[in-house]
Amino acid sequence: MPKELFNVKVYSVKEIARLLGKSESTIRRYIYDGQLGAIQIGREYLIPESELFAFIKKNQTKPNIWR
Repeated sequence: MPKELFNVKVYSVKEIARLLGKSESTIRRYIYDGQLGAIQIGREYLIPESELFAFIKKNQTKPNIWR
């Protein structure tokens, strides 16, 4: 369940990992590499919903019409 921070939905690394079917370490690597935007508060990273949507859109695959 996402939290709200200043009226913006934010997700934990664990929640994003579960939603995308990836490991938490993979999500952290996306954050460190700049592929997924996040806010660091202490040792915790929070991912705004808008960053999640942008990440999904950027990483969508286009259907192969030649198959």
